Amino acid sequence: MHPGSANVHRAHAPKSARSGTYVASAALAALVAAMPSLAANVKADIDNRNGSIAAFDGGSGDPAEFSFVIDPRIEYQPLEINQTTQVANRVAHLVHSSQWFGTDPASSTTGITITESYNVSKPSGPGYAIGNESTQVSFTVTDAPGGGLPWKFSGSLVENNADAVITLSGPGVNVSFNTSTKWNTPVNLQNGNYSLNISLLVAVDTNPAASKSVELSVTLKSDALAPASGVIINPANGHRYQLAEPAGWNDFVAFAASQTFGGTFGCPASIGSGFENQWIRCNVASNVPTINDGAPFSTWIGLNDVDTEGTFEWWCTEPFVYSNWKAGEPNNGGNSDFVELLGDSGQWQDRGGQAVEYGLVEYEFVACGSGGNCFAVHAPPGCNDESCCQTVCFFDSFCCSTTWDGGCVNEANGLCSPGIVAGPILNPTNQHNYYLLETGAWSEAQEKAESLGGYLVTINNAAENTWVRNNVSRFDGNQTRICFIGFNDQLVEGAFQWLNNSVSTYANWDAGEPNNSGGIEHFTEMLADGTWRDNDNTGTSGFSTFAIVEVPCAADFDGNGSVDGGDLGTLLGAWNTTDKTADLNHDGVVNGADLAIVLGSWGSCG
Repeated sequence: MHPGSANVHRAHAPKSARSGTYVASAALAALVAAMPSLAANVKADIDNRNGSIAAFDGGSGDPAEFSFVIDPRIEYQPLEINQTTQVANRVAHLVHSSQWFGTDPASSTTGITITESYNVSKPSGPGYAIGNESTQVSFTVTDAPGGGLPWKFSGSLVENNADAVITLSGPGVNVSFNTSTKWNTPVNLQNGNYSLNISLLVAVDTNPAASKSVELSVTLKSDALAPASGVIINPANGHRYQLAEPAGWNDFVAFAASQTFGGTFGCPASIGSGFENQWIRCNVASNVPTINDGAPFSTWIGLNDVDTEGTFEWWCTEPFVYSNWKAGEPNNGGNSDFVELLGDSGQWQDRGGQAVEYGLVEYEFVACGSGGNCFAVHAPPGCNDESCCQTVCFFDSFCCSTTWDGGCVNEANGLCSPGIVAGPILNPTNQHNYYLLETGAWSEAQEKAESLGGYLVTINNAAENTWVRNNVSRFDGNQTRICFIGFNDQLVEGAFQWLNNSVSTYANWDAGEPNNSGGIEHFTEMLADGTWRDNDNTGTSGFSTFAIVEVPCAADFDGNGSVDGGDLGTLLGAWNTTDKTADLNHDGVVNGADLAIVLGSWGSCG
């Protein structure tokens, strides 16, 4: 977001830390008490890395060289390098992978992992093959509890006639490795500055034929559980969800209860309908970039029968009105009292609490869904429109902790239920229809988009960006509108993706964008000139962000502007699978209901 944007958030009395009280097992307090302190702050300070590989045959030609210096613009972002240089039979090869843990490592990191592989070789005769690297990453610890903050320093080093030194130093810690070894060392971090340094030299420059290599893996990570993803909004109900790192059930429950977001506490997720279950599977459990690399994984949810065998209940006492058991489940195999959602199908099975799984945390204001009209003043906190209430209260928790006053009504009017300004507007290139929505929150605009059968717009290239700006944003000649589009990085900071899961290499960021100002800007706006910036869910420019909806021809799988035999073939090829693209009614399986949609849409999309 550009500096200086107005923030319309009003001044209230101090906000409550919690809007309501969840009732859970009596063991919860003991679990939370046993958790390591999460109050300390660990901030990534320096990320300086440089390296090179080179090969030269000793003749008159130039060396083949590759070098890198970490770019401050990608600081704290995942870094991948796979590079080979070769002259004749002289070869140098570098493979590098690194990633900071934590949704915003610059302000709160939970660790870093680095892997390296250098291989060089040459035949006899003149010339050389060389690889080298120097790495320094550092972080600062503040507010560490007595006894220090528990972290783990683990890794491995394999030297094959090469030189490597790995050192971690700081208050109370000075660990170094310079020979082939494996380690898993607990460290207690005190307040102060810490530095992880790695130096590598792999060189063959003598006359005999030779090859050398070095491989290393280094992980420096908090011993306490941490979020495995950012917070993502379900537009249907306004609830927020977040993945926790893999852990056993007890550790997951304690972690969930220790987390806060936007004025409310976390809880192991509950699921009340098939639509909600499918949304979780498609948007969280099987769609987190950099975590699962496209392979679905299982995640704990809050359902359990720990109190009475066979009587399942949600941990936070939501009513148990929906289930989605896998065939043969629950079976209590091995005293399995806890439930996981399978990312590949969305079905459930019971497991023993010792299983290590990702966990799904849910944040919601319990005052929402009851009480008065969201657009009228009333004494009780909260209001009766679930998604609108959640949107307003995450922006201003006073409305769910104290009373729904005139300020809450104004916020509801500015953020919720955007109407249609214009549309449908047909794009002749792709035969999709577009709508321009009134101003509102990004999540509320996406809810409206889904009710229209679409999603906030996906833009794949410069021509499409220009068409959307000229024909939708400026449909009536207004050249000053700012509009939400579907690009977002809710799940992993910096990893932007489209709501329809399409892959695109196109972006049109304004200068200095995206910048995640304040650590909360995960939603993209198209500015009046067609460039983009990131902003928060409410569009802090003062409730002035419109939104653009794209409604595709749902059954037109090949995008040729018509539902025809090719699309029918795609559907039949995915029959009885959980293919998300072909699952048109989002019930978790491709079947007759999806076939009916294809046949009902037969012909031109226009």
